[in-house]
Amino acid sequence: MRDWFAEEWLAEPADRAVLAPLGYWTVRENRGADRADLALYAETVRELGIAFVPYSPLGRGFLTGRFQRPEDIPEGDWRRKSPRFQGGNFQKKLALVERVKQIAVQRSVTPGQLALAWLLAQGDNIAPIPGTKRRKYLEENAAAAEVELDQTELDSISEALPSGAAAGQRYPDMSTVNR
Repeated sequence: MRDWFAEEWLAEPADRAVLAPLGYWTVRENRGADRADLALYAETVRELGIAFVPYSPLGRGFLTGRFQRPEDIPEGDWRRKSPRFQGGNFQKKLALVERVKQIAVQRSVTPGQLALAWLLAQGDNIAPIPGTKRRKYLEENAAAAEVELDQTELDSISEALPSGAAAGQRYPDMSTVNR
């Protein structure tokens, strides 16, 4: 089977994939999915006993709160050329992350831990695997498994990242995507 990005599966039947708000907010606008669609995918995948690994569960590192301005993205990093990380799109993403940070501060966790805890709360079949190069962040990410969120917190996180919140194209040239 050829490799697919999960967001490409949104055009396919519900038994093919699931995406979660904290993992899909960077792709939502490209496919027009809303939370009701995603709830259906999650339910279907769960019913079929399929595990799901959310693609880029920390929003390409943005949900960690690490990037406060475009210059914080390292030189040579592909995100510097990504429309989602440029100009007004960067600022819109930053505003979303600020909301997540506020909730994280209330829980005394990092924004990344909150994002991962939210994903883990979506079901036992959801297995976010955030990438990292440093042991410090590996340990921080692993600690998210100990964060239990109540329904009010889960709702607050969902409200912080509303439907349609993504800004900008995913890639500089979208002409070859989903042809």
